[in-house]
Amino acid sequence: MRRFLITTLLLAFAFPAHALPRYPADPEAFGEQWHLQRIEAYEAWSRTTGSSEVVVAVLDTGVDMNHPDIAANLWRNPGEVPDGRDNDSNVYVDDINGWDFIDGDNDPSPNSIEPGARSEAVHHGTVVAGMIGAVGNNGIGGAGVNWNVRIMPLRVLDSQGRGDTDTVRAAIKYAVAKGADIINLSFVGPGFDPGFFLTLRETFQAGVLVVAAVGNESNSGTDLDQNPMYPVCYSGGTGEDVVLGVAALDRNDRKPVFSNYGANCVDLSAPGVDLYSTQFHEPSRGYPALFGRGWTGSSMAAPIVSGVAALIKAQNPVYSAVEIREILLNTADPLDLINPGFNSKLGKGRVNARRAVELAASGGIPMFGPSLGIPYVLNAPYSAAVPTVKISRPSGMMARSFSAYAPTFKGGVRVSAGDINGDGRSDIVTGAGLGGGPQVRIFSVDGRVIGGFFAYDTRFRGGVSVAVGDVNGDGVSEIVTAPGPGGGPHIRIFDGQGRPQGGFFAYGQEARSGLSVAVADIDGDGRAEIITAPGPANGSTVKIFDNRGRLKGNFNAFPSSFVGGVNVGAGDVDGDGTVEIIVAPRSKEIPEVRIYSASGSWQRAFLAYTETFRGGVNLSVGDTDRDNIAEIITGAGPGGGPHVAVFDGFGRVKNQFFPLDKTFKGGVSVGIIRL
Repeated sequence: MRRFLITTLLLAFAFPAHALPRYPADPEAFGEQWHLQRIEAYEAWSRTTGSSEVVVAVLDTGVDMNHPDIAANLWRNPGEVPDGRDNDSNVYVDDINGWDFIDGDNDPSPNSIEPGARSEAVHHGTVVAGMIGAVGNNGIGGAGVNWNVRIMPLRVLDSQGRGDTDTVRAAIKYAVAKGADIINLSFVGPGFDPGFFLTLRETFQAGVLVVAAVGNESNSGTDLDQNPMYPVCYSGGTGEDVVLGVAALDRNDRKPVFSNYGANCVDLSAPGVDLYSTQFHEPSRGYPALFGRGWTGSSMAAPIVSGVAALIKAQNPVYSAVEIREILLNTADPLDLINPGFNSKLGKGRVNARRAVELAASGGIPMFGPSLGIPYVLNAPYSAAVPTVKISRPSGMMARSFSAYAPTFKGGVRVSAGDINGDGRSDIVTGAGLGGGPQVRIFSVDGRVIGGFFAYDTRFRGGVSVAVGDVNGDGVSEIVTAPGPGGGPHIRIFDGQGRPQGGFFAYGQEARSGLSVAVADIDGDGRAEIITAPGPANGSTVKIFDNRGRLKGNFNAFPSSFVGGVNVGAGDVDGDGTVEIIVAPRSKEIPEVRIYSASGSWQRAFLAYTETFRGGVNLSVGDTDRDNIAEIITGAGPGGGPHVAVFDGFGRVKNQFFPLDKTFKGGVSVGIIRL
């Protein structure tokens, strides 16, 4: 059992007000709550101000349930009535609005008369609750990030701000059982508690997002990579991040001196200096103010993020922890340039409510305007199914889908993506699979056809593979095609209008079992090279060409006895600044993914699927988490379930999902797009 302390400092200075594009009819929302402007909450509120269906559990020192700016937003247990009985059979009698896990009763309000009580601690839970969900537009005080939400108060810290893991674990289990969508933990403590970690992992797997403060050290903050604190630093053995860690920022988006930091534990940052919120109100015991300013610390930053998470959930109620987390991270405003010395140690950036809600409203994809660079996985049946292309987050959450070809065509789809018209946004490029004509089609992200052409003779029925990249250095991507089985080894290059730009034969004319093709800038000259690999029974020689068909390198990816054909991809998968070439068998061999340097030097290998599977491994390579290191995306070939997996460059699973019915055995094609 480990112990915790709250993570708040109280300062006594103010910042000037700024004009805001929209604000509620609450007197202090304009002048005192500078953080709302910084996170663009006013713009977010043009889409949603929250929902009474969204429940945020506040595990803290207790919440003033009679506070006039909180009471209307309190959660009420639908299974309980105040009759002295445990109506919902959860062992907590008359838990109408929550539970006090410190005193063991049904009043989760702060205990201001507890021996040793500190005013900062007594206020703490009420301040946190108000940051998340002080009632908006009611004419008093300020507004929470949500005007409308349900706050579930669970008292787990005493009136000195102290607590322990056993108490918090019990409260987390209560919150999950009672339907909380988000749990806020504004406290930290030393030492890893295995039981607490398991509870948090179960919570995340149940679809509940846990947001935690990173903690404060008054002198300079602590690097949590060197000295981890908990619960913010809990993660699984495979890197599964079960807690969203939040650091504090000042009004200029700089890390204040006190806030802890660290690349391994901090996921996001938020305002955390001189904030205004609700306070515990009990004049007879020396707590006369309903509201107060000067609240500072990562304790205050965490509930801002919890509040934005609740807005996302209100905008798109089907989202669970994974989707909410990814939207928060992928819509954050970058911080590294204005925080030299803390690169990657303040998470993905400062939370942005407007961008997060807009992305949630679009189903997870920025449909219009400039690209945000958010990665999505493309997947489609490799064969034997209606030719539907799906756009999913790396977690597997599907955001869009569309039909690439006529629904009667069941030969499968090959997928790739890139900016082929120079407008700054990626387009989706598909190639028809076996049995279809060599038709390449180009789609906008919303599934509208914006172009297409036949890469080879229209009578050819072997299908066509596609890759996209800037092979001539003009700043606009080209489409590179390779024929499927039965076609000669003819690589062709097209512009976005389908106009031929060149071509060459990658192997001898006798090699007619189809090719795999990828593009990547191997030598860093601003022009992508074309990488090819042969089909079954034609060896395993990977070749690298420039756009004029001049050979720049080659190597054998598998032993001479190998007959399965090779799929190929390329990208910097280990963060060393150079591109690696990734290969996997197309069929008949164990599903081993191999990683080579561009010169053909073997680096390492791993199994993408069980060793007995022989259906092949389809490949794509790209950065799925915006850390500037590419991941390897695999799709099981025919004969296996439609299993998509995302690996890091060392074979560790980062995500996996099934985009089609698990009984489907036609294989799955994969690609990556940044939107």
